[in-house]
Amino acid sequence: MSSKEESKEVARTATKAAVEASWHQTRVILRVIVIVLVVAITLWIIVKLTGLILLLILSVFFAYLVSPLVDFLRRPIKISGRPRTMPRILAVSLA
Repeated sequence: MSSKEESKEVARTATKAAVEASWHQTRVILRVIVIVLVVAITLWIIVKLTGLILLLILSVFFAYLVSPLVDFLRRPIKISGRPRTMPRILAVSLA
């Protein structure tokens, strides 16, 4: 009888060890799948937003180039002895 109980105990221990080992493997596989999905979704978003990103880069570059001209147009000028400055919106429109 004790050999049956010992074999059952060995079987339970083996089953428990197999379940724990398979759970670790399952977690690793799930982690890899999630990382691959996140990278794929990020790349997909970047591809879909390429036009918008290009437009944003060009607008920043244009603003960087136009800024000195706007500053030049906004310099105060004396008219009738009083310094006058051009509003920024008008200076940007003229630039």
